[in-house]
Amino acid sequence: MKKVILILILIILIILGYIILTKGLSVSVLNIDILSIQQIKNKNEKLEQSLQKVSALTSSDYPKAIVELTDNSKKLIIEKEAYANLAAVSTNEDIVTATFVEKHNLEHLWVKIGNYATKNGIILKLEIATGSSTGAYNLNFTLNGKYVSISEFIAQLEDDSTLEFKIENFKLVPGNVSDSSSDTENLQATFTVKDIAINMEKTEN
Repeated sequence: MKKVILILILIILIILGYIILTKGLSVSVLNIDILSIQQIKNKNEKLEQSLQKVSALTSSDYPKAIVELTDNSKKLIIEKEAYANLAAVSTNEDIVTATFVEKHNLEHLWVKIGNYATKNGIILKLEIATGSSTGAYNLNFTLNGKYVSISEFIAQLEDDSTLEFKIENFKLVPGNVSDSSSDTENLQATFTVKDIAINMEKTEN
């Protein structure tokens, strides 16, 4: 009887071992997870693939990135030195002229600035003065209106990428509106936009 029981136990163990080897065994309650032969092979293949990627990264991609970064840094240093050398032998007029990308048409400027002023209820006075170099002009703004209107007008000027205005010498004082009523909400703002490239020739119709 004992031999029969031992044989049955042995057969059960053999069957269990076969199942474990072919399909694996997972008992979550006991926190037991035995991988099958195929699962071990799959994990091994994934590990080898990961190692190959790391090897490729350390042996090729990383050194390549370092080389590119070094080359870009050298180019930046060379360009910076070239600009410094150019600035050393150039006048202020040469430097300002070199930065001009496109001249603004005078009539186009009047229309665009005037539209922003009208939209915000601004009383606008604009004076054009000679800038620091040939073809460059300073725009002297005088605005009369409410605080919110003035703020919106200036924000729209600065946000307009076609104008590229930089506001300088900004001042804000109590307003000077030509009417008989005294409106304490009205303010007067003045500021300058310097060295704007303007084509002063009128456009022919």
